[in-house]
Amino acid sequence: MKFPIKKLNIIFESKGFTLVELLVTVSLMAVFVTFALGYNRTADQQLSLFREEGKFVNEIYKARSLAITTFNRTGKSVDVPCGYGIHIASSTAVTLFKDLPDISGNCKTYTQPALNIYSPNSGEDVETISLNKIYISYAGSSDFSLNSVDFLFVPPDPSVYSNKDFPINLQLTSPALPTSPISITINQFGQVSIQ
Repeated sequence: MKFPIKKLNIIFESKGFTLVELLVTVSLMAVFVTFALGYNRTADQQLSLFREEGKFVNEIYKARSLAITTFNRTGKSVDVPCGYGIHIASSTAVTLFKDLPDISGNCKTYTQPALNIYSPNSGEDVETISLNKIYISYAGSSDFSLNSVDFLFVPPDPSVYSNKDFPINLQLTSPALPTSPISITINQFGQVSIQ
């Protein structure tokens, strides 16, 4: 059986793609994959920033909640904390602490700004969390070596005392996302706002 030459050319022409078509397709796919990987990396970094922000804000809410619940506790007055607070002495760590009464069971009285709220090595630490690849800054500086930021919630309201003037403005930043810091503000009534 013999085919005419025209039919053979049509059969051979309709099989497969040309080399140029394959190169264009592979190039476009490489460009799309590159964009997708870049977008995914940015999304992961943003998600990490939000996760660490949640850990930090959770510690603030936990301190406020513990302060309110201690008001109704019974027991020896020296065993019941006068309040709970947050101590920030590093740009990557936050300490939840309890303010213990003195030996006679009396709580300290504070005025604003309250100095010496947190006493290191006094057995007041409840827990310390470390922030992963996220940095806390106060008033534009992440150097807490000279001035830590402390705020204390004292029941029943809770009243809030700090060694800084209110409102306390903190920022969470990520070196991977320098253009999108998260601002956390604590006012003198213990309200926390996040922007």
